[in-house]
Amino acid sequence: MSNKTWEVMNALETEFNKIVAIEGMVDYIQDGIEKGDSECVKSGVDALKAFLPVFIDGYDKVSKRAWNHVVVPANIESLHDYDGYDYSDTLTNDNQQGQKTED
Repeated sequence: MSNKTWEVMNALETEFNKIVAIEGMVDYIQDGIEKGDSECVKSGVDALKAFLPVFIDGYDKVSKRAWNHVVVPANIESLHDYDGYDYSDTLTNDNQQGQKTED
């Protein structure tokens, strides 16, 4: 495995592991519900609303990067093996919309 492959897959795992924070927030809210503490519930829900989009955005970016670095090249190689055509010029960069993203 190349260093680049390890790097993109490690970044993907790191972002995915942030989900543990969501579990903690849910437990906090559940605790507030059980204690009848509406302020605790409100602050927990506010935290979820604030963090969830950040976590989703981070995971989305690193998963696209991992996909483009690992899966796309593997499939292009298998297509080349299948029909003999050189697909190397069809490799995409991380963002299909043409916006520059970190590789």
